[in-house]
Amino acid sequence: MGYFKKNGFLPFSEPFIGEEELKAVKRVFKRNWFTTGPEVNEFEKEFAAYTNSKIAIAVNSATAALHISLASLKTGDKDDIMAPPFTFVSTINTIVETGAYPVLIDIDTDDYGISPDKIEEEIDKNYIKKGEFFYHKKRRNRLKGIIAVHYGGQPAKIDKLNEIAKKHNMKIIEDAAHAIGSKIGDKKIGDSDNFVCFSFYSNKNMTTGEGGMVTTNNSNMEKILRMYSLHGIDKQAYSRLKREGLPYYDVKLLGFKYNMMDMSAAIGREQLKKIEKLNEKRDVLARLYEKSLSEIEEIRITHLKKNIRSSRHLFTIRLDKRINRDSFIKKLLKKKIQTSIHFIPVHYFSYYKKRFPYKKGDFKNTEDIFDTIVSLPIFPSMEEDDVKTVTYYIKEVLTKL
Repeated sequence: MGYFKKNGFLPFSEPFIGEEELKAVKRVFKRNWFTTGPEVNEFEKEFAAYTNSKIAIAVNSATAALHISLASLKTGDKDDIMAPPFTFVSTINTIVETGAYPVLIDIDTDDYGISPDKIEEEIDKNYIKKGEFFYHKKRRNRLKGIIAVHYGGQPAKIDKLNEIAKKHNMKIIEDAAHAIGSKIGDKKIGDSDNFVCFSFYSNKNMTTGEGGMVTTNNSNMEKILRMYSLHGIDKQAYSRLKREGLPYYDVKLLGFKYNMMDMSAAIGREQLKKIEKLNEKRDVLARLYEKSLSEIEEIRITHLKKNIRSSRHLFTIRLDKRINRDSFIKKLLKKKIQTSIHFIPVHYFSYYKKRFPYKKGDFKNTEDIFDTIVSLPIFPSMEEDDVKTVTYYIKEVLTKL
């Protein structure tokens, strides 16, 4: 019996939490140390091992992970950072928070990731090389970096992006909020000299309630990332008070309050043990969706590219343009099936329309996809019956639209 038949409702997503996570939290209570401490330290080691990365720094959100990554690259108000408009707004917010200018670049339709070709077009059109760096012809800002988003768990064209970054003396930050467990060939997302930023929000493939992680193989950046994550302080409280017994520390830069709590890390450690099985279940569900929806004329499915393993964080469909997407979503909800939209383009939001010169019509691929995309329920507690139920009601709803 599927989730829908048991509960009479199918949410868009639900975390998979068991007794192991509850026991882990009790372990923290017994230790009586709740902020950053031994659980965080072990979680970082285990996450680094899982992603095959040299360094992992736990923080309280993927937004924090992006922000300290940008700060560690000394991003400021004379810099340009390229990023796609088809992402959650925090990707772009963190750029603006550093004072940098967000240069929005349209996506490719095969993976919904930032387009390498359009990046090069933008550079050729609007930037000029001076010395070893590239500068915008009008703003005079230095072209500093690219944030690549691994949309839905399918990796962006990171190899091509790395080539562009090397050619133009830029840095890359990977927004891997959806991509825990994703691979390009045999290489996991997170195994990189780039900063790779993960999310453990409650609807992600693994959760700590709220939380995030930065991984990198660049060992030289560990100390500065850690300092940015906690007020610029050079020593953690647990090290000072529990190990050394001396309360002294120094503040070496203007950091933030982004550290992860031990309670969150304890949950994360148990979730990490399950992540492969959780992702395998998502993959089974996604393949069932692909099979059951492929013959519906009004629906288009984006299939995975070869040599790619997706975490299957999202399962999205695109509706025929003749279908009213909002009516489709509302009618499914009346059938007790919750869906979502990923994402509203950043340049559609009031703040960005007022602050920057972007407007509707600037990013054709992003806007065309947004107009027709719907994210269907996919989470490990679902069963094959649930996919059949969703498919049945999709067919029924489409006959009435």
